[in-house]
Amino acid sequence: MKAIRVLTVTDVRLQILKSNPPRLVILADGQVPTTGWCCGELLAWRYIVPPADGIQDFDFVAVPPAGRALQVVTPIHAELDQEVDFASFWGPDRPLRGVRIHAREDSKMALLDAEALPFSDHPVPWPWGKAGGASAFGLPDLTGMLLRAYHTGDVLTDDYRRDRVNIELGLNQRIAKVWFG
Repeated sequence: MKAIRVLTVTDVRLQILKSNPPRLVILADGQVPTTGWCCGELLAWRYIVPPADGIQDFDFVAVPPAGRALQVVTPIHAELDQEVDFASFWGPDRPLRGVRIHAREDSKMALLDAEALPFSDHPVPWPWGKAGGASAFGLPDLTGMLLRAYHTGDVLTDDYRRDRVNIELGLNQRIAKVWFG
């Protein structure tokens, strides 16, 4: 069955992963009109001319139930993780300023924090022991979060936990991926 726009967008959050190349994770929560919807997804708008405001638009879509469903407004989630050239997203010196997520009845926007953008102005290695710790570099504070560490290829549960950080370990116990959920 074809995916269609969800009913409403309730929340949009952005996470910048300071990897090489940098990655942007877009997390969107919304509502659908019945039970049984699945496969929440964010579909990027394609532009002939880049938008003047520097905001990338997305449709928040999901697949409605094929059969009977309860007429109850139900939450749904979508997530998109992609490599981003923040400084030249729309062309030379035309940065990405944020995202706007569209549903049937509304839309919500999240702007990028210019202070947290992963440009190469930080010393290497980062001085973790100095005042401010990781948060001084725009990294999230993981204190108090649940941790799930696993190896590439391990079987994982399909549950979503907003308060969980997941660390995928690759070859030689090196971190291959860090994600939330």
